[in-house]
Amino acid sequence: MKTRRSVLVLLILLVSIGMLWSAGAGEQAKKVELVHWGHTQPPFDGLIARNINTFMAENPNVTVEYAVFSDADLPNQLLTAVAGGSAPDSFTIAGTQAARFLEANMLVTIDPQAFGKNTIDEVIAMWEDGAFMGAGGYFKGSYYGIPHELSNYCAWINGKHMVEAGLDPKNDVPETWAEFTEVGKKMTVDVGGVRVRNGFGVNLKTAGFVANIGFPLLRQLGAGVVDDDVTKSLLDTPAAVKAVTTFTDWILKDKIWDPGLVNDDREGFGNELLSMFLTGGAWYWGVMQSQYPGVYDDAIVFPYPRFAEGKDIGGISYGYSTYVFNSSKNQKDAWRVADAIASTPDDFIKEGLFQPRKGYDAELAAASLPSWDVFGADLKKSTPRPVTKHYAEVIDIYFAAINQIVYEGAKVETALNAAAKKINDLLKN
Repeated sequence: MKTRRSVLVLLILLVSIGMLWSAGAGEQAKKVELVHWGHTQPPFDGLIARNINTFMAENPNVTVEYAVFSDADLPNQLLTAVAGGSAPDSFTIAGTQAARFLEANMLVTIDPQAFGKNTIDEVIAMWEDGAFMGAGGYFKGSYYGIPHELSNYCAWINGKHMVEAGLDPKNDVPETWAEFTEVGKKMTVDVGGVRVRNGFGVNLKTAGFVANIGFPLLRQLGAGVVDDDVTKSLLDTPAAVKAVTTFTDWILKDKIWDPGLVNDDREGFGNELLSMFLTGGAWYWGVMQSQYPGVYDDAIVFPYPRFAEGKDIGGISYGYSTYVFNSSKNQKDAWRVADAIASTPDDFIKEGLFQPRKGYDAELAAASLPSWDVFGADLKKSTPRPVTKHYAEVIDIYFAAINQIVYEGAKVETALNAAAKKINDLLKN
């Protein structure tokens, strides 16, 4: 009797195991169709397509359709697809452009298991410090996108102008904003009471340029146009007053910057109408080589100056992240594709873009990315731009406050308090 019962139990176990194995095999063999969209940027389109093809070869049950659109057109294409119920599973987009999808709760948080991890902290550790915030993957306390590409601004100075001013290009490059101001004064040139060269300059006709310098100045002192979670403005603080006063004093008090001399700071640096500027990434070396070859050998890149009493924070970082729509029926697989796309950082580096995934070849980066010793070090301490659907309006309000101070004689504190109120009212909507 015991023998018959034992055989029966064994048969039931074998059948159960067989059923589980069949179910598992069926699950593995399940056909999965995914769609991934991105912005077109040769030769990276080809690199991404190759990584996707490699993923499909390793996962023959998964088919990925990859489509690209212009950077400017991609957000509208995505919104149209969402409205029509045909959104892709995943997409790669500039961090600031992702805000409208994040605030509309259209995206899912990162699935650690898709990356072979148990926690989000383990996924974050796969990338360089600050990469998620810099590329726009962090939003209001959670992580929604993995970094695809990351860049940052550093400071630039004309070494020839330094020598003309009696400065040593090796030892007198400014490290603090106070030194920056003094160096700017020495390189500023007036002839017969007429400004012919600014010690420093930025495009004061465009909100984006002004904000991109304002973000790190404010953050170094613990202030900000908005806080990290974009819930309120931090302009109505003494720290913000000091940061903005430093910026506007370059025009009003220190006289190292006459906005009337030149509008475009990058062009002005190339044409030697100004000696320092703060809105150049590593890509500016290529701009100089093609458009301003006479300045190329004189240009020096250095880290963003800091306030002596402030935090060790550099210039802005900006980039692209890959996200997954919550409408995707295969979210885990979509994240696996995102992981595959970002799995070959050295291939990106060879083509001049930095994919901030740990494990990249540091020697290759130094050889392929101009001034990487400076840009790479400051990138780890960079200032992320806020991710909000109100980004354009927020920086317009900040820009208006700067103009009121510079052109209308408004007090810094008064202008910033008014700006903070407008931003806070805006963020309530």
